Amino acid sequence: MILDKENREFIKNHALEDTPKECCGFLYSDEDTGLVKTKKARNIAKEKNISFSVDTLDYFKTSNLGQIKAIYHSHTNGNPDFSLKDKEDSLKHKIDFVLYDLTSDTFKVFRHEHEKIEILEKKFKWGESDCISLVQDYLNKSVGYNLLLPKSLNDRDSKWRAKSKSFVEETFELNKKNLIKVSFNTIEDLKQGDILCFSIKDNVDHFGVYISNNNFLHHKIGRRPNCEKIDKYFKNLTQVYRYNNGR
Repeated sequence: MILDKENREFIKNHALEDTPKECCGFLYSDEDTGLVKTKKARNIAKEKNISFSVDTLDYFKTSNLGQIKAIYHSHTNGNPDFSLKDKEDSLKHKIDFVLYDLTSDTFKVFRHEHEKIEILEKKFKWGESDCISLVQDYLNKSVGYNLLLPKSLNDRDSKWRAKSKSFVEETFELNKKNLIKVSFNTIEDLKQGDILCFSIKDNVDHFGVYISNNNFLHHKIGRRPNCEKIDKYFKNLTQVYRYNNGR
């Protein structure tokens, strides 16, 4: 798919019209001419300034004009890159994403057939690919830090919570030179890369990583890792730790 000058200008103008809200729309192949054209869509996301969700009716109407080649959206918060959630959605729906960032005045294309996000591919397995190992993988890949775990967590199974009630304190004592505990009152207090400790059913029994725009990454039992809105989990968030690079 070629993002020509005319389509770039269309998307840019749409983004400027809708700022500070994120705009969204489609690139489709016109049935009559074969040319790739652009069409606006309504952003029906709850928090339009930091996310987008395409109206399904607009998707249906555009698909009647020709084959949809890509979904475009804008970033208005100064982030010139696709979020992990953007990439996950592109792969899940098997459609390319186009991003226009207003701050840097740049475009990027995420081609779903040529991209793979390793951290989202792992099947659930206790002790190898679960919510704890996901935090380890994220820290290792994002900042090159190897999160140390107490012995009680290295050989964990489905009953790991019952084996040690102090594993959180033990873990962060081992990593106290590089991780600090931070206070929080609202979602806005969280920063990208923060380690999230949840008490869903019991004393801290689930972990995740805050990504951005109210999204966090976690690995549920029996599923693959995914990004979700943190809103419904926030009431269960009990502790937050932040990597500080040993400062």
